[in-house]
Amino acid sequence: MISRAAEQSFLMKEVVPLSQSLSALGAAGLESPGLSGPGEWRSAKLEDTTVALIEEAKKPKAQVLLMVAPSVQKLVEAAAGQTVNARSL
Repeated sequence: MISRAAEQSFLMKEVVPLSQSLSALGAAGLESPGLSGPGEWRSAKLEDTTVALIEEAKKPKAQVLLMVAPSVQKLVEAAAGQTVNARSL
């Protein structure tokens, strides 16, 4: 639905990446309580993907910042029982 509207509107084209980033960030937050245990990621790839997703979500898109990104990062870190990545602070 959004992609069809984005094809017809240049304004929507700017919003689509923002919407996708917010959706992925929300999914990462919802999945974080499902970590194997404190400090235990199910896989190193999952950790890398989550860290990269949070870092990308912190970058402005269409002159908008996703202000929930740092809070999702804290949630993921708390679920993992550690600081996910020192460079993301």
